[in-house]
Amino acid sequence: MKEYIQVENLSFSYQNKIPVFDGTNICLKKGRSYLLTGDNGAGKTTLMRLMAGLITDGQACDIKWFDEKVDNFNQLKDRILYLKETPYLYDYLTGAENIDLLVEVLEVKDKDKVYDNLKTYCLDQELNKLVKEYSLGMRYKLFLCVVFAMEIQLILFDEPFSSLDAMAQKNAETMLNDFVEHGGIALIATHIEEYQQKYMRFQYRIEKGKLVYYEY
Repeated sequence: MKEYIQVENLSFSYQNKIPVFDGTNICLKKGRSYLLTGDNGAGKTTLMRLMAGLITDGQACDIKWFDEKVDNFNQLKDRILYLKETPYLYDYLTGAENIDLLVEVLEVKDKDKVYDNLKTYCLDQELNKLVKEYSLGMRYKLFLCVVFAMEIQLILFDEPFSSLDAMAQKNAETMLNDFVEHGGIALIATHIEEYQQKYMRFQYRIEKGKLVYYEY
C-alpha cells in the first residue's frame, strides 16, 4: 500500500481572477506533520478549504489517495477534517449537547475516547454549562476532544494554537503528535514562531501559486 497522499496539477482561481494556484503539486506522507507557510494572502486557507472539499468550483487537480485515484476532494469528506481557529459549536447548547451533536454529525464511533480526552483537558466538569459561557480556549479544547477521537487520515489545522493558553497548547500538541504517530497526517498553518520551529522539519511554502517543499 502506498504511504502517501498526492495531489498533482492543482489549479484554482476565484471567478476569473489571477490564479491562486497554477498547476502545483503536494505530497503528504503518513506519520508526518507538515508546516504550511506563505505570505499573507498567498493562499494557505484557500488550499486547506480546497482539500477539505469546502470549495468545489474553479479547481482542477489529480488526486491519489494512498492506493486510490479520486476525482475530487468532495469524495474525501469522511477522511479529512479542516479545523480553523474558531471551532464549530452552538452557543445555546451545553458542552455535553454539543458533543452529542458533533459525535453524530462527524460519525465518531468511539465516544468513550471523547470523554477520555475531556479529562485530559479538565473539561469533564464543565459539560453542563452553555457553550456561550465558555472562553474561546475552552471551545477549542472541547472541539479537539471530539476531533482526536475520529477515524480520519488527514487533519488541516488553520492557526490551531492561537486561542489556547499554555497548558491547553501543550495538551493539543500531545494529542496531535499521538495522531501522527499512529499514522495520521497533519498540515499546519500557524503564525506562532514557537510552533513554526517545532513543525518546520517538513514544510510547504506557497510561492507565486506554487507549493515549494523544504525538508530540514
